[in-house]
Formats: sequence, structure tokens, C-alpha cells
Amino acid sequence: MILWELKKILTGKIALLLIMALGINLFIFYYTESLETQENPYFTPQNYRSVFAEMENLNTSERVSFLKNKIDVIQEKINDPETGYDENLYDERDFLNELYEEALFIQNYENFLTDSEENALKKTSVSIFGEKGSFAYNNAIKMAEDFQSLHGTPVSFDKTHGITAATGLFTGDIITVFILLLIVGELLIKEHQQGIMPVIRTTRKGRKQVILAKIFAVLIMCFFLSLIFLSVNLLYSAVVYGLGDLSRPVQSLPGFAASTVKINIWQYFILLWIVKAFAFFIVASIAIIFSVIFANSIAAYGFTGIILAINYVLYFVIPVTSPMAQLHFLNLGNFLSGTSLFCGEVNLNIFSVPMDVLTISLIIMAVLALVLPIISVLIFVKSKKEKGKLKIFSRLPSPHRKKYSSGIFSYECFKLFVSNGAIIIFAVFIAVQFLSYPQKDTLTAYEQCEISYIETLKGEYTEEKLNYLQSEYEENAALSHDNFTARTKAYSIESKLLPLAYHLQELEAQGENAEFVPYSGYAYLFNPDSKTASASACFLILFIAISVTSLFPMEKATGMNQILTTTLKGKGKTVSTKVKACLMLSVIMCVLAFAPDFIYCLRMYGFDSLMSQSQNLMVLSESFMSLPIMVYMIILYLIRLLGVIGLTVIILGISSLLKSQIISVLLNLAIFGAPAILSMIDFKILDNFSMVSILSANKLFFNNLQLILSLLGIIILTALGAVLLKKSQKTC
Repeated sequence: MILWELKKILTGKIALLLIMALGINLFIFYYTESLETQENPYFTPQNYRSVFAEMENLNTSERVSFLKNKIDVIQEKINDPETGYDENLYDERDFLNELYEEALFIQNYENFLTDSEENALKKTSVSIFGEKGSFAYNNAIKMAEDFQSLHGTPVSFDKTHGITAATGLFTGDIITVFILLLIVGELLIKEHQQGIMPVIRTTRKGRKQVILAKIFAVLIMCFFLSLIFLSVNLLYSAVVYGLGDLSRPVQSLPGFAASTVKINIWQYFILLWIVKAFAFFIVASIAIIFSVIFANSIAAYGFTGIILAINYVLYFVIPVTSPMAQLHFLNLGNFLSGTSLFCGEVNLNIFSVPMDVLTISLIIMAVLALVLPIISVLIFVKSKKEKGKLKIFSRLPSPHRKKYSSGIFSYECFKLFVSNGAIIIFAVFIAVQFLSYPQKDTLTAYEQCEISYIETLKGEYTEEKLNYLQSEYEENAALSHDNFTARTKAYSIESKLLPLAYHLQELEAQGENAEFVPYSGYAYLFNPDSKTASASACFLILFIAISVTSLFPMEKATGMNQILTTTLKGKGKTVSTKVKACLMLSVIMCVLAFAPDFIYCLRMYGFDSLMSQSQNLMVLSESFMSLPIMVYMIILYLIRLLGVIGLTVIILGISSLLKSQIISVLLNLAIFGAPAILSMIDFKILDNFSMVSILSANKLFFNNLQLILSLLGIIILTALGAVLLKKSQKTC
């Protein structure tokens, strides 16, 4: 039975999709590596291989001396007046410096271990770490023991860039997840939709054996996909950069110096493959559970996507030094990455006992990989429903049950929210936004200090106000050594208020209207590097794509569109009404997406001086336009709204041409969802012109070309979506 399930997977469109996915992955790999060359033109695969070819027969110490000599020769050329300015020399020096620093660290690895061990032991003598039995004390002791155990590790300097590039490429993980979702859809959801599953379940082996065969087939595919993508990346790196001696300890790799796992690089590749395969299986198992429960692509992919999105946002937003670092490490995003599990000495607090991240992660992954399939088997075996319709839906009011006539809009809303499951996605979205509301209830001492000074200085800029700030800084700086309040004032004035005053001084010199404006709330709201705005935009894209994408394919799959075309208003009216219902849902989601930050700023800081010019705010000092703050805010939210409308229309346009709900959901997630996630991790090709940058909108006002292209993109998306919807009316 397992072979039969594998045959269904590996024949047809999934096999073709896998080949295309490998090509896309290699292209992205090539592009990300080309960015290294843009940052330093001398950093090319040819130059990288050439340097190591010259050092082929040298040991680590000799390689350090070799690189140092080459750097000295280049530096002499740079200092020679007769040479003149040659940018290539600077690029080559910087390139060799990076290799030299890496080689020098490997040469002094024993000193690093000794220093790290001593620093860990010193913590036990500090009062906040010295309490015996506490996590801090136990952690310091464990770290010292771990570093001591690494003494004598035979690290060596060799080619590493290809290894770190191949194992750190993130896009292959996302592509693999999409392929696995499609596989789960083919094995479970499609068979429900085609009516095959009710027949299978009546056979002798139609329950437990069937679901177990599907689960094992998915498990095999997880190992296969993980192996294929990792192998292709490593093969590409081996050809382009070389991998060096793979028998050297993993501690020889950059970032792995503190790793307590005593394995070589070959063994690291094997373990990484296994860990990533089980991480993929956990994701696939989650999708299987929702597929068994709902037998509906929207609900199954929607909930799986929501769980993944929440995990990735926590993984990228929560820093490793945060008190909530457990949510960063014990996270699907971290499990899928794999590399961070092996590379560092990080211990987590488990009932005051320090445990390393790798051990805890492997335990959690093993439990999830065992428990999740068992849950899906139990649900599949015990379930009496065949069509996957939730009982809760049957209890919701339906316009079809009314004794009086209802408009088309109410019918379409019912299909969108109830039949299509968007009400569940909408409820989860509200819950996510509620949880994302900033938890900080009080201002920091620095913020209180800044607000106090701004209230004093508020109004037109004058030289007297600048002199006042300078004198306040000098007075408090002199007292800052022993006085916390003075230290707070001095820091606030130096880091925020004086730069603002100098900025206003420049504006006044240019003949502009310069004012001191309460800026804290605006700085939070308009920050172009705001992670919260980007995360809200990312969630918004994913939820809209999941909610509205299968409305048209659902009718085509059931044949309802053929019936609708025979009615009086069955063509144009039903399509336009569907669009209105989806736009209503998207606009509500847009408001909810950005409401938490707006309400937080209003509650914590208030919005004062709304008619002052935006150029008075340091956060907008580099913006190419100067508008009243209120007008700037209105334009910002208007662009977000227009972006949501364009996104909704193009998603509906694409899905209106498709008959399969599974293909529709995955295609729209691949086109809009995957780039949204990639842009969250600063994938540079998508950093400025992705839907996330358009919907967050904060970066658009710092580059007039980017603003024009973004607005043009919204218009094109809306127009293209409208054309596709018009085409679907004619082909219904």
C-alpha cells in the first residue's frame, strides 16, 4: 500500500513540480551568492578557489602566515603614492582580511576555549549568578565543563563558505513545505473531493491501514525531499567554491566554535539531513491532521499555514537573548533551519536544570513525530463523517433556510464565511492580532525623560532651546557617574534630543518651518525598519490568500458555476458580488492588522501636533516629501488599503481560472505568501518591492522611485485581476 501511495505522489504534476522547484532553488542560491560579489567585487568563486589553491599543502599556522603576508603586500601598494587610488586593492585586502580573521581564530582556538571556560567560572562568583542550585549558577558550571571538554579538538582552517551557504539557504525549506502540502492534499483532500475516500473506507483495509500507508509515504517523501535539496545545494557549492576537508571537526566552521557536538563535517551533513527531514514530517503531520478533520483545502492549509507563520514570526522576531528565548529555539522555524541546533553553546532553563538546545529539540521533535501521526490515525479511524463538513457549520444560520428572499450578497457571504471556512480563518486572525497587541504598559525612564523635555521645548525651534539642551547635557553628564536620573537625562539628550535639535537647526537654515514635536509615538508608527509593521503585513497577506482563494474553484469543482450561468444574473452579478464579499473581508482584516500598533501609540503617547510638517520628525528626516503629519498618516493607511484591494483582486483573478482548490491555495501562497515570508528575513531581492513593503508602506516615502513603482504595481495587480475575473465570467 505504501508503494501505491508513493506511486500516486511521484507520477504526474508533483514530479514535474519537484524538478521546477529544484531549478528555482538553484536560481535563488545563485542570486544570493551574487549579492556577496556586489558587496565586495573581489569576492568571486574564482578568487576564493584560487587563494585556497595557493595554500593547498599548508597547515593552519602556515596559512595564517601566508594570508598575513599577502595582506601586508597589498597594504604596501595601497600606501605607495605612486600606485594611486585603486579600489580593487581595497576589495582584495578586505576579502583576504576575512579569511585571515577566520584562520587566526582557528589557530587560537585553544585560547578561545580557555577564555570561555574562565569567563563561565567567573560568573559563579558574581552575586546574581552565584546562588548555588539556581539556573544561572548551574548554567555557568555546565558551560565551563562543556568548553573544557572541547580542548584538544583538532580544528583546521579550510574552505567553509560553500558549506555555510549551502546549509544556510532558507528558500529550499519553504519550497519543500509547499511540495509537502501539495502531497498531503493529493493523498487526502483530493480523494475526499473526488468521492474516492468513502469507497475506500468501506473496504477491509480502508481505515487504519490506509491512513498509515499515507503517513509512511509522506515520511519517506520528507526524507527524500530533504536529501534532494540538501544534496543539490552541497553539490552546487562543491562545484562553485569547494567544500574543503570534510573529515575535520564541525567546530572548524564559522559559528560552530562553541558547539559541543563532537562530529566531523560529513556526520554533520547526515545529522542535518535527518533533523530537517523530521522537521518536515512534523509540518506534514500537522497538515495531515487538519486534512483528516476538515477534508477541505482551505481549512487544512489555512491552519497549517497559520501555525507555520506564527512559528516563523516568533523565530525571527524574538532575539536569542530575550527572556522568551525558548520560543525562539523550541520552534518549528528553528527545527526547519537545523543548523542553529548544532552551532552554539546555548542552554535553556528546564526546571532550573540547564539543557542544551539540541537535546531538548530532538526530544520535542521525536515526541511530535510520534504523537501527531497517532492523533491523525485515531481521528481517521474513529471519524464517521466522509465529506469533512464540520458540525458547527450545520448550526450556523444559512440564507438557504430562510422563508423569505435574500439578496445575492448574503448568499455569497455565506459561501465565503461558512461553506468556504473563512469564518474560522477570520476568527484565528482576530486572535493573532489580539495576541500581537504590545504588552508594554509603562514608558521606560528614557522615554519619560524625552517626553518631559519635548513638552518643555514644544513649539518653534530657537537657538535658545538648543543652548538649553546643550547646557542640560553638560550638567547631567558631569553627574552621571553616581546619579541614575542624571545618567538617564544625559543619555536621552545625547542620543535623541540633541540630534533632533541639530536637524531642526538645519531645517531653519534652509528656510523651513522647524518645530519641536512630540515624536515618540510617530517614531514607533512610521519607523521604516519596523518589524511589527512588516509582521502585520506578512500575516495579512497569508490570511487573505488563504481566506478568499478557493471561492471560485469550489464552485467549479462542484459544478455550481454551470448552474449559476443559467440563471438571470448568474454570470456577471455573482462574480461581482463574490468580489465585493471578499473585499469586505479583506478591508476588515486590513483594519484589524494595523489597529494594534495605532491603538498602542494613541494610548501610550497620543498624537499631538498633527498639523506640523513631517520633516520635523527624525524618523522621517530622510523622506523625500514633507507633508503635515496627519496627511502623511492618511496617505500611509490609504496605500495600505489600496494594496489590500489590489492583492485581493489579483488573488481572486488567479483563482477564478483554476478548478482545483488545492492548486489554487498553493499557487497563491507560492506567489504571494512565500515572498512575504522571505522578505521578513531580509531577502534583499524582495526587500523593497514585495507586497510586504507595499502593505507596511513605511519604506515607500524614502525613495520616490520605489513609491511610484509600488503604486504602479498596485494598479497593475488590480487591473490584471479585473481582466482575469472578466475572462472567468465569459468562460463560466
